[in-house]
Amino acid sequence: MLYESFANSSLLGGRIYLSYPECELISMRKIRNQLEKNGFRPQIFRPTFSDEAIVDTLLQHEVAANSLFLLLDPADSEALTAYERQERTRIAEKNHAVKLHLSLGEQEFEWQRELDMIQARLRFSVFSARADAELANRMIMFLAERELLVDAATVSERIPDGVEQKLRSPLIESAEQGSVVIFISQSTKQESMLLREAVHARMAGMTVIPVFLGRPSLPEAVYYAFETHEFYSLPTTPTDEMLA
Repeated sequence: MLYESFANSSLLGGRIYLSYPECELISMRKIRNQLEKNGFRPQIFRPTFSDEAIVDTLLQHEVAANSLFLLLDPADSEALTAYERQERTRIAEKNHAVKLHLSLGEQEFEWQRELDMIQARLRFSVFSARADAELANRMIMFLAERELLVDAATVSERIPDGVEQKLRSPLIESAEQGSVVIFISQSTKQESMLLREAVHARMAGMTVIPVFLGRPSLPEAVYYAFETHEFYSLPTTPTDEMLA
């Protein structure tokens, strides 16, 4: 269930349910425009019905259809209307969803910086050795079919000896801008630069999530760097059921 695990994790991107207080309408429009400019698809639900039962039913359906919620919090929590409180109660009840808060009570440059950090968290790239490219590409297709945002899906290419030291690592650049998923197998050992940069990024505190294929013969330092945080393990040749 590898791909479903990623689809339900903090890497989730693309479609975002945007919950905002009516008193912050101008700020909401700025945030919505910035999200759309960067490739996200914010969803906003504002019913026009007066029947509370109908509104709650529609709200439940809308919340159930999403797994990522960005809640814009006003400086004064008392500013939330009865509907907005109801909306947030429904969102809070949804288990396994990703719920991110943006504090609008700060000055605009503060919450703009906070929004940048949230967007960086939602972007991710996929890397693998060339021999594992099919698995990586299948994962990319799976996520894309579910309207998730894969910012820069990349499979590594072997760099000739003597050249790699002069090049800026695509993996490091991706890790600085968001999250990285890397498939690690026995073939990765031959891609020395890819593995070295992945360990470097992980030890530097960047978000690098490995997917181990079997138990490749790698230095223990590599396992220490990765297995102390979130990681996934699969057999060397995973079945379709394991990947779904």
